[in-house]
Amino acid sequence: MDFEHVLTRDDAEYAWAPALDRMRGPIHRALQDARLQAGDIEEVLLVGGSTRMPCIAAFAAQVFGRLPLRKLPPDEAVAMGAAVQAAMKAGDQAVDDMVVTDVAPFTLGVSTAARAGHRHISGVFSPILERGTVIPASRVERYTTTGDFQREIRVEVYQGEHAQCSDNVKLGEYTFTGLPPAPAGEQSIAVRFTYDLNGILEVEVTAVATGRKEAFVIEQRPGKLTPEQIDEARKRMGALKLHPQDALPNTTALARADALHVQLTGIAREELAAAIASFRLALESQRPEVIVPMREQLTRLVTRFRLR
Repeated sequence: MDFEHVLTRDDAEYAWAPALDRMRGPIHRALQDARLQAGDIEEVLLVGGSTRMPCIAAFAAQVFGRLPLRKLPPDEAVAMGAAVQAAMKAGDQAVDDMVVTDVAPFTLGVSTAARAGHRHISGVFSPILERGTVIPASRVERYTTTGDFQREIRVEVYQGEHAQCSDNVKLGEYTFTGLPPAPAGEQSIAVRFTYDLNGILEVEVTAVATGRKEAFVIEQRPGKLTPEQIDEARKRMGALKLHPQDALPNTTALARADALHVQLTGIAREELAAAIASFRLALESQRPEVIVPMREQLTRLVTRFRLR
C-alpha cells in the first residue's frame, strides 16, 4: 500500500521544533564551559547534511546573533574533519604541522564517602578530570581512608555530571590492597587519571606513605586497539604525568616571587604574598586555563616591584 502526504515547510519546521529546541542546552553548556558568551563567537560555521535545512540556519542566527557561514559542502566538511582526526590519532606525518585540540566530553571521577555527623554517605561523585578539559591530559587527586586500620581501598571509576555516582555511568573498578594499618584518615592514596585522544583512560593509584603504584586501563571501545597499541599509547601518556607545581615555568615564577618577597616590606610585601598564595591555589586546580593567567599576573607584579 502506497501512502503519499504533502508537507509544507511550515509543517515540517513545526515537527522539527522540539529537536531544535533540545540543541539549546548543549550549545549553552559548551559556551559556559568555554567561559564565553554567544556574542564572543566571531564566526559560526555550519557543517553536516542537516544544515541544508533553512530552519537550522535561522536557529543558529537566533542563538548566536549572527548569520552562520555555509561556505563548505556540508557533507565533505564532516568527512575532511574525520580524516584529519584519524590521521592525528594515527600519528600520520601528513598532519605533523597541524594542531587539533579535543576535549573530554564527560567528567571522569571516582566514588567517595562523605561524613555527615557520625555517619558516612557513600557513592558521592568526586571529579578528577572535568568535562571540557583539553586532552590528552593528566590530573591527580588524593583520598584518605574512612575506616580504622583499613588495608584496602576500592577505586570505582565513573563518568557523568551528577553528584551521586548512582546517577552516572560506571566505567570500571579496581581494589588497591596492602595499605599500612592506621587510624581512619591517616592513610591516603593518590589517584591519577590520564586520558588520551584514543579514548584510553589510565588510572594510576599510589599509596602516599609507601610510594607503591598500581595502574589499570579503561578503554572507550574495548578491543579496538591491540595490546601493543595500548602499551605505546601509555608510554606517550607518561610525559603528561607531571603536576603543574613541578613544571619549570611555574617553579621559576614561584622562585622569583619568593626571592623578591624576602626583600620587600609593608604593603608591597602583602600584595606579593597574596599573589603567591593565589598562584599556589591555581596550581592545585591543575587547570592550565586558570594557572597561566595567574602565573602571568604574578610575573607582572614581580616585574613591577623590581623596577621600583
